[in-house]
Amino acid sequence: GDGRDANPTDAGDYCDGKISTWHGTHVAGIIAAIKGNNKGIVGVAPSAKVQPLRVLGRCGGAEADIIAAIRWGAGLSVSGLTTNPTPAGVLNLSLGSTTPCTTAMQDAINAANAAGVVVVAAAGNAAQPLVTSMPANCGNVISVAATGKDGTLAGYSNYGTASKPVTLSAPGGSSACTTTQAECVVSTWNKGTAGAGAEGYAGMAGTSMAAPHVAGTAALIEALDDNLNPAQIKTLLETTVTPDPVCTTTACGPGVVNAGAAVKSVTDEAVEGLNTPVVT
Repeated sequence: GDGRDANPTDAGDYCDGKISTWHGTHVAGIIAAIKGNNKGIVGVAPSAKVQPLRVLGRCGGAEADIIAAIRWGAGLSVSGLTTNPTPAGVLNLSLGSTTPCTTAMQDAINAANAAGVVVVAAAGNAAQPLVTSMPANCGNVISVAATGKDGTLAGYSNYGTASKPVTLSAPGGSSACTTTQAECVVSTWNKGTAGAGAEGYAGMAGTSMAAPHVAGTAALIEALDDNLNPAQIKTLLETTVTPDPVCTTTACGPGVVNAGAAVKSVTDEAVEGLNTPVVT
């Protein structure tokens, strides 16, 4: 409410009597919760560094701030801000609005992509076609649908169509998460109901939980080979999935993200490259 500042702390999204969800904290934990501390969970890429860019306030936010964060996170110029000295390699957008992709949003994503930054976006939780949810409906985005623990499309998840297919799927928890913890994705959380309280862990469900599984896997790939461009990383993610025997490729993508297979694909390629003789 007081403009941009340097504090990215998750202050909670308490609004109009609705308690805070600690959404940002939960998403960040899925990506990079540390290992070896004998508590909680371990993120997909536990050695990755997270640069938290807080763009939403307690009762929502503005597209202009999301666009500014995409550009700043990618190391691009933003009016009124010093250029980011440590640009991100992957942007995770666990957020959305029910609008077509705007020109301004597409321009920002295109610029980030051109700078070598992978852009991952949650497909949305309205059980509607992907085309209805921005920024997942923009071009040059890895869009992620959510699966339940059985590996099939979650009932709430948006899905792809012929005009706008989903890139791939990832674990997001099922609709039954509201009553059954085993149906949720468990991650870092905060016990405060409005403002911050004690640290903790909790289960949530949504495509917001699915997207960071893919963003974390993209981070693992980049850590192994930082010469890969966003299009190549997208192809690696798509070709190393675990196939979904129920959902169609258009609706859910080729399958569910498989971090182990993606990493193995990159390391095998790297080894083969080292062992390939040079022919002159």
